[in-house]
Amino acid sequence: MMALTHMAIAASITAFAIDANPQTLLIAALGSQIPDLDSTDSYIGKLCYPIAHWIQERYPHRTITHCLYFTLGLATISIALFYFQLLPLSAALALPFGHLISCVSDCFTKQGVQLFYPRRVWAICGRNPHARLATGSPAEYWVLAIFMSLLVLALNFNEGNLKDSVAQVLGNSSGVEQVLNSKGKDHLIYAQIAGTHAIDRSPADGKYLIIGQVGNEFILQNDMGIYQTGKEILVTRITAHTGSKATVKISQLSFTDESIAPLLFPLDGKLVFVSGELSIDLGEDLIVNQSPGKFTTINRLGDVIKLQSAPLVDVYQLLFHSFGTGNLTIKSLEVR
Repeated sequence: MMALTHMAIAASITAFAIDANPQTLLIAALGSQIPDLDSTDSYIGKLCYPIAHWIQERYPHRTITHCLYFTLGLATISIALFYFQLLPLSAALALPFGHLISCVSDCFTKQGVQLFYPRRVWAICGRNPHARLATGSPAEYWVLAIFMSLLVLALNFNEGNLKDSVAQVLGNSSGVEQVLNSKGKDHLIYAQIAGTHAIDRSPADGKYLIIGQVGNEFILQNDMGIYQTGKEILVTRITAHTGSKATVKISQLSFTDESIAPLLFPLDGKLVFVSGELSIDLGEDLIVNQSPGKFTTINRLGDVIKLQSAPLVDVYQLLFHSFGTGNLTIKSLEVR
């Protein structure tokens, strides 16, 4: 099998099974070349000629470097690289994983491999030798095209994690959470919803900005207001999509019987949200309005104001003349 085919197979499977980080894929591709270190005619054999020559003189082709014991040896090296913090876990796993994929792939060729060396048993898939792959044959180029396509698919499916890619296809919350975890630190993340409003069962289909998460549910915003999935919006399908690049900043504010407005005033921007609790001498004139069918971002319990993903402008207007004690968390999304 050609070196490029080995690299494409290893990288595509790694992208789905582990992750699609470039470093991880590069190491998986490198691992896929290691089995051919037993031949000085291979690319890696020419690159590492002294080692390849030493192995070639002592061991037949597709034996010691193509066996599971060699994979186990690489895994030991990978564990050491991870332990001494020379490689992240995913990249460390990719080395023996790429080697294993390459060895298994060669089982589909005419010669096969001695996968269980030193037992001299050839592992070959397919009883008909004419149906097995030959190096450089049209069939191998078809295999190469298929796995290159799978690699492109993996790279476009949220960093290539198989479980989360499937979740995106199925339209459930775990796929959305994965996108938030991988892209939410420096991008706006939007949810594409198919569902209904809980209050009147009217359609809630559309695109919403994700501004927060509560357990497995999400707090969403569109031009009509703020909603929470599982409460105000009953979701039948949800997928996540990356929007504009944005800087996500989290800051804390503390108040000790002091005016609220001066500390809020320097904060600016449409996408600024406030969470936390404040004990305030509210008086009878301070009324918290709640919109039916919308997520309650500001709630009054006696002399305590509870905030959850409340837009800054709403908090500022409500508490402009108030003094209070408590802590607030400010989340700002600054579009670049």
